Amino acid sequence: GCKFFNVPLAALDKTDEGVPIILDLICKRIQSRAVLESDGLFQNMPSEAELQSAAKSLEHAGLSADLTKFPPQTCAGLLVKFLQELDQLITGDHIDQFLDAAAHEKDHVKLAEIKAMLRQLPPANKASFLAVLRTLHAVCEHHGDIKAELAALFAHSLLDEELTDDICHLMSLLIDHATDLSATTAVPGSKPKPAALPSMPGMTPVLPSLTPQHGGLDPEVRAALASVPPFVDEGMAGVRQLQASMDSVQQLVARLASSLQA
Repeated sequence: GCKFFNVPLAALDKTDEGVPIILDLICKRIQSRAVLESDGLFQNMPSEAELQSAAKSLEHAGLSADLTKFPPQTCAGLLVKFLQELDQLITGDHIDQFLDAAAHEKDHVKLAEIKAMLRQLPPANKASFLAVLRTLHAVCEHHGDIKAELAALFAHSLLDEELTDDICHLMSLLIDHATDLSATTAVPGSKPKPAALPSMPGMTPVLPSLTPQHGGLDPEVRAALASVPPFVDEGMAGVRQLQASMDSVQQLVARLASSLQA
């Protein structure tokens, strides 16, 4: 047999994509028609004793484990149990990136910042996180009425943070865009090339306009920055930070000027 549960991510055998084999098996089983079309998925959860028994059965069978012998609700419970007992997939400074993305008002910027974060995660962490999102996306396509419940459940399982409406909304957004996130982030183990800004006909150079002016950035500059396509992920996250920094500088200059005049 093998030890699958309550084991560090680094110690688990993985697929070529970097997903722990047991997580891959559980996710694929949940995405099967037999499980997706069942009632009460992720709602009528098995007892802890039942999950513990199922987990031991899986570990006894090893990498040849057959999940078809378990009821759909047990497979769902095993996914939650596995993630809750796994070391965090989003760690260190990346948690702050996640929380910053959750706090932003605009969904397209939230997604851009999450894409930038995913490219910085260790390959196994990223691959596992995306595998979970794809599974939840498949579940929500059949059980859309439980998306908010799933978002809260898995945000709690994946993050060691107090749940907020912003975090739950971001998880719900990531579930909706799981396919796009998987397709537009780099292949595990590869080094992404910096994205080049696209040519924008009619767009005037913005660098001179970044000089501090009363009232913040020039409106034309703001409009130009806002028009940058969402696929420039790290760039968009940087743009947001630049705008926030410039606004802070303008507020500081205004306060200093007011103090000098007084």
